[in-house]
Amino acid sequence: MNYIFLRHAQPDYDKDGRLTEAGINQAKHAGNTLKALYPNINHMVSSKAPRSMHTSEIINEILAQNFDIGEIGISEEMAPRETDFRAPELAASDPNMASMRECYQEALRVLEDLKQREFDGDVIITTHSMRMRMMLWAIQNEKEPTTEEFIEFTRQNENKQHDPMQKEVRQDGTVKSRGYCKMFTVDLNAPTSEREVKYPYQELIKKLGVEKRN
Repeated sequence: MNYIFLRHAQPDYDKDGRLTEAGINQAKHAGNTLKALYPNINHMVSSKAPRSMHTSEIINEILAQNFDIGEIGISEEMAPRETDFRAPELAASDPNMASMRECYQEALRVLEDLKQREFDGDVIITTHSMRMRMMLWAIQNEKEPTTEEFIEFTRQNENKQHDPMQKEVRQDGTVKSRGYCKMFTVDLNAPTSEREVKYPYQELIKKLGVEKRN
C-alpha cells in the first residue's frame, strides 16, 4: 500500500492562498504523474490550508474519482525552515512559529493517525514542505533529530522528491528546483527498518525510459 506524501503547489497569498496559474499547472502535472503510476489510489486527505485543498481538488479532477477529501491534523502554526532550528529562541518568542520538537511530535501524531485509518488502497496526503521533511525523518528514524542531523538529512533527501520540470534559472546562471508538488511514497504498515521510500517523478522517468526502449 502506498502512502503518497505531496507538497501543495504554488499559492497566491493575495488570493486567499489558493493557487497561481503556475501552481494549477504544477498540480495538474503532479496529478498526471500519479495517474500514470498508481492505479489504485482510493483516498485523499489534506491539510485544511487553502493551498493544500486547492492542490487536492485539482488532482482529484485529474484522477476523475470524485473523492471526498478528508483532513489531517496539521496545525496552523508556521513551521520553521530547517536552518531556523539553529536559533530555537526565535520559535519560543514567536507564537506563530513551531519548534522542531513540536514539528516532530506532530509528525508522529499524523503518521499514527494515517496508520489507524482503514484505507483500502493507495492514499494521497497533501501537506507542507517542512511537515513532509519531518514526516520523512519520522518514517525512517525512531528518535527526535538534532539540528545537525535534520539539516544533513534534508540535504540528502530533498532533491529526490522534486519535479524535474520545475527549474528556476537565477540571474547568476545557477538552477534551483522550486520544490512545489514534491512527492515521496512509502508503506507505513511496514516495520521502520523495512520501509522503502520511493520518489514518483523518478519512477515516472524510469517508466517512460523503459517504454521508449520497448
